[in-house]
Amino acid sequence: MPLRYHLVYYAVFVLLLSVAYLGHPLFYIFLLAYLIYLVKRFGRKMLFLLFLLPIILRPVTSSEVPSIVSGRVKDIRDNYVILNTDYGKIKAYTDHSFQYNDEVLVKLRFLEIKHCKDPIGYDEYHSFKANNIVAKAKITHITSVSSHPSFCQLIEKHFSSSKSIKSYQKLFVLGIKDEAIKEDYSLLTSLSLIHMFALSGMHIHLLYKCLSLIKTFVRVDIADIIIKILIGFYVFSIPYNISLHRAFFMLVIYDLVKEKFNQLDVLSLLVLFNVIKNPYIIFSISFVFSYFIYFLVIMTKHFPYRSFLIYLGGIPIVLTLNFSINIFSYFLTVLLTPFISCFYIVTLLSLIFPIDLIMKMMIGYQQMILTFITSFNAEIIFQKPTLSFLILYYIILFNIFLLLEEKKSIQFSMSLLCALLISFHIYSIYKPYTQVSTIDVGQGDCSLIRLPFNQGNYLIDTGGNREYDIASHNVIPYLKSQGIPCIDRVYISHHDYDHYGALESLKKKYTVKRVIDTYQKEEKNKLITIKMLKSDVIYPSTNENSLVMLVTTGGYNYLFTGDIPSNVEEDLYKKYGEIDVDVLKVAHHGSSYSSSVTFFQMVHPRIAMIGVGEHNLYGHPARIVIKRLEERKIKILRTDLDGSFSIITYLGEHLIYRY
Repeated sequence: MPLRYHLVYYAVFVLLLSVAYLGHPLFYIFLLAYLIYLVKRFGRKMLFLLFLLPIILRPVTSSEVPSIVSGRVKDIRDNYVILNTDYGKIKAYTDHSFQYNDEVLVKLRFLEIKHCKDPIGYDEYHSFKANNIVAKAKITHITSVSSHPSFCQLIEKHFSSSKSIKSYQKLFVLGIKDEAIKEDYSLLTSLSLIHMFALSGMHIHLLYKCLSLIKTFVRVDIADIIIKILIGFYVFSIPYNISLHRAFFMLVIYDLVKEKFNQLDVLSLLVLFNVIKNPYIIFSISFVFSYFIYFLVIMTKHFPYRSFLIYLGGIPIVLTLNFSINIFSYFLTVLLTPFISCFYIVTLLSLIFPIDLIMKMMIGYQQMILTFITSFNAEIIFQKPTLSFLILYYIILFNIFLLLEEKKSIQFSMSLLCALLISFHIYSIYKPYTQVSTIDVGQGDCSLIRLPFNQGNYLIDTGGNREYDIASHNVIPYLKSQGIPCIDRVYISHHDYDHYGALESLKKKYTVKRVIDTYQKEEKNKLITIKMLKSDVIYPSTNENSLVMLVTTGGYNYLFTGDIPSNVEEDLYKKYGEIDVDVLKVAHHGSSYSSSVTFFQMVHPRIAMIGVGEHNLYGHPARIVIKRLEERKIKILRTDLDGSFSIITYLGEHLIYRY
């Protein structure tokens, strides 16, 4: 049997193998089932074909990178660049303004690449492997910089002087997002419309149509070659973009082999090439989104309601990225596609003609539409999709495809898909257990108390960082990943920025019903008791006046201490004596000025939670504090080592969950 008949099956096999090997061992079961299916369908000869190439599916190894390297700047972001070196790609943080394609000689201070997942599903190690990045570093010294003319620099010379227009020209032409459109980008992400603005196959198709004007002046076959050469030059001259590369190779390769191979064959070849070259590419959301959505485009070519089926296929990917869907997102995609297409074409024309006024009108209309839509607050929050949800969802979806192929009724399968989405949403919101979490906000404090069945969601402090928005980057994604629809109360222990700095941003972007930052009387119900401890001494400093909260929920006593120093701890001991505490939020991030011996005589906890930034400038937590905890055999959980973590109580059992 010709190779082309095996391409799709082989691509699926290689993907399953790489996911099982690098991702989740559960996929070995699916791999075995799939293998049995293939042998039954194609015979034993298929076994030889299947095992011929996957033997090279191994983790990519790289040589040690020296501290002084030379390379070229191949991507530029807000606070870092990607350097192409002889050792591989390096993500290098810097404040220096480089130009694309600059040749540099720099000294680096290497940073640790984290090999653990945070609650929103980002694994830095896997992400770096997926993008062939071999090291993360900070540029400490620049020895030399030599500029080399590039296509990007040539294009940038034709950008508008207007900051907003220039930002959209960068986005649509070079695929670069800058600070000027950060808010717009965030809105597009929340509406699940970001794929329409990110450079993709749609934009390559539009560019091809625009360049097709050449066919009016040159013979059609020659014009087609010229167009493809121009598109290829453009695709490979701007920062690397998986979607653009996929679209270009599909355009060129399919045109060459369309008499013997169909689009699905070509797509399978590209999948095989990418996965065998770098198995870690399965962890790239850009790769998954680009190739899978185009796979759906091919599969649904002759189906009714095609655009809706493609939208359904993308929902789990959207949930993995954003943990929510907007009920208007499908209709917005359909309605805005003509507008985005016009916007893109106008942006291309703005590089040639002085049409800044038209660009400003397009930007204004786009912002008006986004503002209008977001005012409805039509966001449905889920949690981070589980593996079982993903498997069930796509089994049902592909069954719908089979039924449509056989022209059978899909009513029952669609009902199952809706039921799965509704049940997953209900489970996300109404979890049956108590959860107390410490959210990793760097050098700061942020704790979550979640009561069962959505009967209360409380935050104690919000964290804060003056360099970036902690609420948007850490707190809100975490809340969404846990399926939390709103915050009933936010308690601010005291007004140090690392405890309350993210509050205003949180209130703007998330539903917060009430903020409490002063002493309150004891609150008590069946599920939770919140008692604020307060000495009779009047203190002059902010830290000394931190709210100290004794929270009883899920059968555990939790003590949240803000940033109180040792003198306040002693005053509390004098007033309240010994208190039975199971879990202690260590005061002031483990500072040596807190967590005194006297205080441990007062609370004697079993678990200590420390919110602290990695490699912070303050030396937190202090060695003496860690020593005191270890001497008392108290289990230590700290965000700089463990990331975000939770204590979950269900049916009387207490579990510690690290993400």
